[in-house]
Amino acid sequence: MLKTIHGICILLSLGSLVFGGLPLIVVWSSIIAYPLMAVRWLNYMRREISGVLSGDCMFSSLPRYSHGFFSA
Repeated sequence: MLKTIHGICILLSLGSLVFGGLPLIVVWSSIIAYPLMAVRWLNYMRREISGVLSGDCMFSSLPRYSHGFFSA
């Protein structure tokens, strides 16, 4: 009887470790991913702004067919 209770406790602790670890993995991956996305976005915006300052179209990264739409 004592061994079964002990086994159930081990299973529960392992389960909580696995399921408790999942949110931690999500949190850590988002902590790592958001700054990377922010850096990429800032680089993109800096490139677009420097393109505008040099006289290029702001929507230079968009496909060709959209240029007429934005210039109209």
